[in-house]
Amino acid sequence: MLKIQSLNFARGGTRILEGVSLEISRQSITGLTGPNGGGKTSLFEVMMGWHSVNHGALQISPGTKLALLPQVNPRPESLPLSVEDFVSMGLWTSGDLKVRGLDISEAFERLSLTSFRKRLISELSGGEWKRANLARALVQPADLYLLDEPFNYLDLESEEKIGHLLQDLARNHGKTFFIISHDWHAMNHFFDHLYLLNKKILAAGTVRDVSAVHLNWLDPKHHEWMHQS
Repeated sequence: MLKIQSLNFARGGTRILEGVSLEISRQSITGLTGPNGGGKTSLFEVMMGWHSVNHGALQISPGTKLALLPQVNPRPESLPLSVEDFVSMGLWTSGDLKVRGLDISEAFERLSLTSFRKRLISELSGGEWKRANLARALVQPADLYLLDEPFNYLDLESEEKIGHLLQDLARNHGKTFFIISHDWHAMNHFFDHLYLLNKKILAAGTVRDVSAVHLNWLDPKHHEWMHQS
């Protein structure tokens, strides 16, 4: 579905991505991890077409539609938006839709938002706001979803519910996911493939292969740095 070859990206004279090459297969869940400042969010922005690259190629299958869940989405506290209104914004599009996102009612049910449907977004907790943003992303009509830290601020039950939802959408509904994460539990249980990025791709393979060789995530003291700001 997507292939990146020898991609370089710099901003303000600072090299952010160096010779990045990777591939994303259809109907898969691919992870992207690495230290803060390693270029993960910048890579997503390049994929969305927000930046020009200095060198390299980014090839996306013709007709592929992308949707993005940003890591940080400031809450518009002054707007009296209900959760339903906010999530429905993901359906704002134009043209003949040959691709469909997750049905909005199913999104509310599977992300445990049904009881919050009429609540104002200003009244949501951090985890509820995160799930509302994910719902808005998943209802968008897209083939490839770029999710930046979708498991942040979530308890284990919510994390597992989302992981199973993404697997179902990938396996049974033709969706593909590229996910930035530092969450070992989520990556180990739900991701098909993982890239380790720190300006360059340092490792690629199964989650356990990457972790065993480069991070030893099974020993917590070796991955504390992943959660430092």
